[in-house]
Amino acid sequence: MSCEADCKIRKRKFIKMMVEVTPGAANPKPPEDKYPAPKDYKVALQAKIDKWMEDKTLAPKCASGCVCEATENVDWDKKLTLTRTFHMSFKANGFDWEVEATVDFKSAIVPGDCVEDPAKPIELASAAIIPELGITLLSEKQDGITLGDVEKVRKALS
Repeated sequence: MSCEADCKIRKRKFIKMMVEVTPGAANPKPPEDKYPAPKDYKVALQAKIDKWMEDKTLAPKCASGCVCEATENVDWDKKLTLTRTFHMSFKANGFDWEVEATVDFKSAIVPGDCVEDPAKPIELASAAIIPELGITLLSEKQDGITLGDVEKVRKALS
């Protein structure tokens, strides 16, 4: 499998988040003591934003079995700060709620290189050394050189 190709990765860097919780339309004036605590929505909201912030390989993508790895670090100081608003509905304390998060972040597209998946070792051709003859045998097959192959070479060169 050949992984030789160029690719690009979109990276984002979180700067800050402002959150506002408001009652849902079905219950516009709930009692003050029924307002949700941050624990009621923060984990779900943060998970959705984190997913949106993840690095993303852009098309064209690498071949199957290959991954796109960035070949440069981002100079975040040169990137503009962008802002996006996220909205999520949730239920807490028997009421419907709306949460709106305004997120400041930076974004960059960096060059990458399609390479073999680092989680899997790269299979190389096999080799055998015949020290008394000063010879190294190389095989293009990954299933290896047998002892019989080594003996054939020894006999042929003796």
